[in-house]
Amino acid sequence: HEAKTNMAACRRIVYLPKKGHFYLHKLVPSYQSSTNAAQKTTKKEIVVPYRIERGPTDILKALATTISRDPTAAHYKYEDDPYFMPASNVTKRAFALSKESGRKAARYFLENYPELFKCNTSVPHIKAFDPPVTYSENDDVNENILKECIMNEDIQNCIDVFNMLKKKDIAISQETKQDLLELLAFYNNSPPIPEDYYEERFFQLNDESSIKKWNAKGLAEKLFDNMEKDGRAYSSMIAGLSKHGNAERALLLHDEMKSKGLIGTVYAYNCLLSELHLIKEDSQSSWELALNLLHQ
Repeated sequence: HEAKTNMAACRRIVYLPKKGHFYLHKLVPSYQSSTNAAQKTTKKEIVVPYRIERGPTDILKALATTISRDPTAAHYKYEDDPYFMPASNVTKRAFALSKESGRKAARYFLENYPELFKCNTSVPHIKAFDPPVTYSENDDVNENILKECIMNEDIQNCIDVFNMLKKKDIAISQETKQDLLELLAFYNNSPPIPEDYYEERFFQLNDESSIKKWNAKGLAEKLFDNMEKDGRAYSSMIAGLSKHGNAERALLLHDEMKSKGLIGTVYAYNCLLSELHLIKEDSQSSWELALNLLHQ
């Protein structure tokens, strides 16, 4: 009878007179024998796992894996609404470029009023939200600043800092000059369209009038003339000239490089071979010239 009483007492109503509330307590059932044996309790040991290093966006990536993409949905750059979604190619282009124009307006205020955007609390830190860095004649520039500008592909600051270093007679290493030459030759001495303006970049792919020809008066030409010319320097110029529509000069530099016994890079040869059709009128002549270049 005593054991049955203990089993029935698993749930009890307890009254607390100070607070005046009733609480339903769930008691762990205890089994007692007639000889009043000691109550048996079991304890589970808590094991704390080792800390796992998490990135700032790991939780977002984990949540993204739980959601499947809707194949019938519109492109994310368009409004997901049947009344506002453009139907024709003309309206799609106008909508995309109009939306990108808003980003250009925001970039305009960021570049012209940098003192208003000094508080960037993004985590992780997004450098694109920072005001652009500019250098003047009064700044204490050095080669490390030039290397940083090259690493960030900041064409305008690269040109400004390089001219300041030359004006102050500060020596620049051959390696830094080579890195700068590669950057200027690849982008034809002018800043490229920012990656944020991908719509403008896309719609300019088929626009031949937007393709810029090689800038013969740019810093790349001056830098190449005043530096030690090795195989890498020639290769950078050959690749840049070929990419920006001056294959004739690229071929001349190739012949000059071979006459000095220098070896060019594979990328330079690929760029030159892809533009041989601009040098020769028919395909047979282009093919013979390509074979001649490969056999050298």
